[in-house]
Amino acid sequence: MAYDDVVAESSDPLVRTFRDFWMSKRSGGALPSRADFDVMEFRPWFGHVILMDVIEGGKDFRYRLIGTHITEFLRRDLTGRLVSNCSFDRGLDNVLDSFRRPLITGGPVMRSGKVVWSVDQSWHYYHSVHCPLASDGVTPDMTVGVVVFGQAG
Repeated sequence: MAYDDVVAESSDPLVRTFRDFWMSKRSGGALPSRADFDVMEFRPWFGHVILMDVIEGGKDFRYRLIGTHITEFLRRDLTGRLVSNCSFDRGLDNVLDSFRRPLITGGPVMRSGKVVWSVDQSWHYYHSVHCPLASDGVTPDMTVGVVVFGQAG
């Protein structure tokens, strides 16, 4: 599945610095695990962090932690819910792909684009990066990332 919102480089500094931060946690090519991160290290990205549990190798994902900036934009908190049980309608495949692609690539995946927000029909931009985490350094069991929303002009 190919989506035109995947970008080689993000224009958002929070997304770029998080990608670099995640890369700094790699050791000898192994994927970092959740245990490699101290919660205070996330301070520059507080409010924008999203942490997902991988279900059945990527068939689905569970929202483990969603930053306040994300929940405020969405106007709901999906923490603890499966992605497949959330109301994304036709966008579900794209949302699942956002979290599945880092499992396939073994590295950060950045996305940027614009969406019409259904709540008020306004245009918003988004920038994100999603990165795989693996307790064993090899098989991803979580993803971590940063999502930034803003009003499109």
